Amino acid sequence: VADMFELGKSVKVLDLNRDMADNSWIVALELKRPSECPECSAKHVWRHSRGRMREVRHWRLPGDQWLKLRYRAERYRCGRCGITWTGRPANCLPWMRISTWALMNVIEQLSHVSFSHASRQWGIHVRTLLKCFEKTIELEPDWDLLRDGQPVRLAVDEHSFSGRKMVTLVVERVRSIPLAILPNDKKATLKAFLEKIPADIAQQIDAAATDMCSRFRSALRETLGVEPTADRFHVVRD
Repeated sequence: VADMFELGKSVKVLDLNRDMADNSWIVALELKRPSECPECSAKHVWRHSRGRMREVRHWRLPGDQWLKLRYRAERYRCGRCGITWTGRPANCLPWMRISTWALMNVIEQLSHVSFSHASRQWGIHVRTLLKCFEKTIELEPDWDLLRDGQPVRLAVDEHSFSGRKMVTLVVERVRSIPLAILPNDKKATLKAFLEKIPADIAQQIDAAATDMCSRFRSALRETLGVEPTADRFHVVRD
């Protein structure tokens, strides 16, 4: 049953009840004591303390119902090395009221709906979705799309993410293919990405456009050996 709910082998399913007041199904779980210490692999492991009861939304059911996991986090201690750690069911995080299994389904839906729509449907705050999306999603370029024998022209620009910090967007301009969303606008970060471009793709790059930012221009010049062109929008605006 634990495998059916994607909970792993560290828990035992005790009961399944219907909560009419909350319009949800509650799966009661009990954690199994670990067989060994995760640090030194010693077999001397005992329960150190017990936490409060938690409920985590795990799956959205038809009819606007939720399947929830109810468990009590437990602290364990190793008798050999003395470290303590917290035991939880698989797919459960200490700071989330939704399981990682449900979270990945929400993120998958974001390719079809907006953040606000997913927030209303799953009952998760938009800021929480943005934070999880930023930590979970990694954009991996499909370099094969650029192996068509045509020149490659890059465009680099910085944008404000959530109105608080700057990120750098790198695209292939002619084909309109996004290549990277870098976490900041530092020169070192851009250079690190440019240095990972496959050698055969780098040889096809004959032009690059950016604004008048000296960091971006020197990173493109030093890494790719191309002289950046200032795009018209920034020239006219300035």
